[in-house]
Amino acid sequence: MHDTSEPIDPAPQSGVVPHVRVLAVRAAARFHGVDLDPELLRKDTDPAAVPGSPALVEWAREAGLWARAIRVGFRQLLKTDTTAPVILLMKDGGAALMMACDRERAVVFLRDPRAPQGTASVPIDELQLAQLWDGTVLLIRGERAEEDADPIFNFTLLFRMVWREKRLLRDIAVSSVTLTILQIIPALLVMVVLNSVIEYHAMNTLALMSIIFGISILWEALLTWGRQMMLVTLSTRIDARLNLMIFDRLMTIPIEFFERNQAGQIAYKVSQIYRVRDFITGRLLTTFINIFMIALVLPILFYLNAFLAWTILIASAIIAIIITAFLPAIARLTGRIIEAESAKGAVLVESLYGVRTVKSLALEKVRADDWDGRVALTSRLNLEMGQLSAWPQVLSLPFDRYASIGVLLLGGYVALTAQNPLAAGSLVGFMLLGGRVAGPLVSFARLVQDAQEARAAFAIVGEVLNRPTERRAMNTGLRPAFHGAIEFEDVTFTYEGAKTPALNKVSFAVPEGTMLGIVGRSGSGKSTITRLLQGMLISAEI
Repeated sequence: MHDTSEPIDPAPQSGVVPHVRVLAVRAAARFHGVDLDPELLRKDTDPAAVPGSPALVEWAREAGLWARAIRVGFRQLLKTDTTAPVILLMKDGGAALMMACDRERAVVFLRDPRAPQGTASVPIDELQLAQLWDGTVLLIRGERAEEDADPIFNFTLLFRMVWREKRLLRDIAVSSVTLTILQIIPALLVMVVLNSVIEYHAMNTLALMSIIFGISILWEALLTWGRQMMLVTLSTRIDARLNLMIFDRLMTIPIEFFERNQAGQIAYKVSQIYRVRDFITGRLLTTFINIFMIALVLPILFYLNAFLAWTILIASAIIAIIITAFLPAIARLTGRIIEAESAKGAVLVESLYGVRTVKSLALEKVRADDWDGRVALTSRLNLEMGQLSAWPQVLSLPFDRYASIGVLLLGGYVALTAQNPLAAGSLVGFMLLGGRVAGPLVSFARLVQDAQEARAAFAIVGEVLNRPTERRAMNTGLRPAFHGAIEFEDVTFTYEGAKTPALNKVSFAVPEGTMLGIVGRSGSGKSTITRLLQGMLISAEI
């Protein structure tokens, strides 16, 4: 742990020397970029009295910091894992800053808040500290923890966002499992009708089966509607969180990034996050639900006829192999399509945003030619994707048809030649249930394809959202009150890639307490001056 706090002036403008506890809190707050005003604390506290922990905590909270006073033991203090100073309140009314701890040596390193900057911290062991410390510590950090301020946009982040709706996910899973069971009931009813009702002319059984069928259809419709509403709610909540997080991140990316990249490309790349959202809440969720379908139906198929069940498994495996073989080529082509669509969207958005410039400079033909080229490229790539995707569908079609219909023909042969032939109802029921197994097994292979597309989309989004932001400087840099005059003296600045400087030997002075207005034509350097003042541009040549 390093001492990054700034020195605090022990004699502010009021002429009253701040209490050592006030100095300690100010030092900890400055580590998080906040300069606390001691006058705000004195409004409710007697300057001559020792500030208590409640008053100090409230003072920090009013400045927008997170603050808390707790009592801990020395062993808990050694387990503190933070780079920020920890304030220890002493028995005599004083305070110290814990700058680091050494668990192996069982010592903490303390510094006096009144000591000048650069003063070395003093190692204190448990016995020495027990004589001075009353067991109370003040923890202060930014309102948002630094480790959570700039989360990396990856699958883990999105999974955590989805998992926050675990109650809704639980209800969706329960309704999906129930729907899976209800979808099996018709096949079982067909088996009963063909095996018992027709053979024995059991009208009562037929009436009972009809009632059960009607109730199951009604219940399935209600559950389908309910699950759809829950999925819509889940998507809406995730979209809201994503929109807030994306906009917040974009606003903290340095301005140089936006000056080097087109707004259309940035917007298109960011929009790919919703493709990943659809993958997690759609294909991935459906695939896990299909696992239950397989676990429920497969034992029934093996119970009816193990030979036919194995043939369905083999057919499904062949389909999965065919799809997997085409995945690398599809993944490469997907990346190229995303890049081409991004470039095409950039041309459209930039043309719309700058339509006045386009028309004033008569650039309609140039922009149209650029648009035509982008459209031709994306059309060619989409055509290649369609042709490539058609091959696995065509090659797997015979095996898919066997799992749903062809098994009936093989079952008929088995029924005619086997010593223990299948009943007609069992054969038809096997055909209906066989498709319920083949579909989910094939979806596993398609899940891999969708996962690769989602990963490619996340890589595109990460190019924008995972860039270094200005938030760490905002959270950890010192932001004191601004006082004093401003002066430019022969300042020259040239933007990256530009041939002529935006500012050329500019000099002016703004005395403290005065207001200056800067006027000039477009491109004269007004915005450049304000950006230099705010520290947005740091490569000025003086």
